[in-house]
Amino acid sequence: MSKPTLADVAANAKTSDIQSSYLASVNDRVDRVWAAVSPGQQHPVTPLSAFLGTFCGLGGLVLAESFLRSSDFAPDNSLLYIPSFGALSTLLYAAPAAPLGKPKNTYYGHVISITIALAVHYAAQQLGRMGWWALPVGVEKVLTPSLAIAAMVLFKVAHPPAAACVIVYATLADQGQQMPTYLLMPALISCTYMLAVQRGVAAVMNITHVSKTKPDAPHKDASIAQNEKWNTQSTGNTSATAAVFMTAPAATRSAARELV
Repeated sequence: MSKPTLADVAANAKTSDIQSSYLASVNDRVDRVWAAVSPGQQHPVTPLSAFLGTFCGLGGLVLAESFLRSSDFAPDNSLLYIPSFGALSTLLYAAPAAPLGKPKNTYYGHVISITIALAVHYAAQQLGRMGWWALPVGVEKVLTPSLAIAAMVLFKVAHPPAAACVIVYATLADQGQQMPTYLLMPALISCTYMLAVQRGVAAVMNITHVSKTKPDAPHKDASIAQNEKWNTQSTGNTSATAAVFMTAPAATRSAARELV
């Protein structure tokens, strides 16, 4: 086999650069679209805001899940509330400015991860039925989140709750819950609801924060004003001392330097 020439190496490098720049431009366009349709939900975080957001977010999922399971138009094993949404609550309500909790990461992370989980699960089932090779359950539990995390890193949409979500999927005891509908419910429907709760919490907290800080804005804190007063006095005294020193006779200035 012949060794690659410099021209081949340069061509491969150029192709790689073109692919990288193309992916970067696609990601940039996607980021701009998400920024336009879903503005930032940053808000002042307090223990109360974190509690209210988590309580409303998870509480709504519990109520909706109970309603679906008791209704006649949904399966008795419907899922909306799963453990991974505890991690999602931490990102959305305790760290709303975290990059990993952006809507783009939330949606794309879950879509990519659950798609991989479904592919691994159904491929393992098919291989077992064909008698080729049965994928051990333990391997599936490890392989699914590993591939999901690698894919999220590849597409630059890392999202920790999405990885936890596929672990939940891989460990479900009820085979009826390991269906393609898992992507829609609990994943996307629950994420949409929790993001809506985040928007509501952000609106309330921002309004409350503005109403608290606006009346005090024209007035400076007493300690800051006192420090500025002391700095002004100190600067004035230093300037006066320097002026007196410079206008004193040369002999007096020499004596002052010797004393210092």
